[in-house]
Amino acid sequence: MHTTYHGRLGNRLFQWASTLGLAARHNATACFGGVRTGTNPETLFVGSFYGGPGCPSLRPCAMVTKGKRCWRLFAEQGSNRHDELPLDSSPYTGIVPPGFLQSFRYFERITPLLRKRLRFKDKIQDAASQALYRLRKERGQVSLVGVHVRRGDKTRDVSNAPGSRTILVMPSSAYFQEAMSWHRQRNVHFVVVSDDPSWCKEQSMFQARDVTVLEYRPAAEAFAVLANCDHAIISIGTFGWWAGWLTGGAVTYF
Repeated sequence: MHTTYHGRLGNRLFQWASTLGLAARHNATACFGGVRTGTNPETLFVGSFYGGPGCPSLRPCAMVTKGKRCWRLFAEQGSNRHDELPLDSSPYTGIVPPGFLQSFRYFERITPLLRKRLRFKDKIQDAASQALYRLRKERGQVSLVGVHVRRGDKTRDVSNAPGSRTILVMPSSAYFQEAMSWHRQRNVHFVVVSDDPSWCKEQSMFQARDVTVLEYRPAAEAFAVLANCDHAIISIGTFGWWAGWLTGGAVTYF
């Protein structure tokens, strides 16, 4: 089963995890290809996320003689959903599921394996630990709740226009206020991580005494900081989804 990476970090993590989950379900080998550009899994995590054990070089079935090993596309029926791809009846050696495969249901059966596999590189882990060390020391026995506020590209996205019905609409202040109220049932401190910390500091819900807005940091480090918190509040995007998933705690999704 072969996947060619596309998109950025969160998208690629979904493609990686979902392909591994599909391969495990169908007793197949997972193979990964694509260009190592931008913030990809190998930027943050130990080990390789490309290739695969014994992955053959196959050509599309339309380009080979009938009966020879080849690959065929099995497409999802839509984005952000789980499809029962018709792989069990496939006679093809190579299965290429295009799309982003953005559903945890593709890999929920191998969750323990994925959590064990996703270990941050020492440099990334050390940067995240240092960023959170002072807060843990000053606040004592509290749980840290990472709050991901994605603005940057999405504040300019037409999907955020008034009346938009797309899934990429920015959450309102009320969302963060309600999510924070729910987490305050515990002894917590909120750590706000954003690509626009200046905007966050101007928002009343992030000016409370139990909130710290971190200064801007590179994407890899920001991701690791969120993942190293105990719980999470996520706004939009796969970047935040995976950071929240990696906390292993209570996650509030928009």
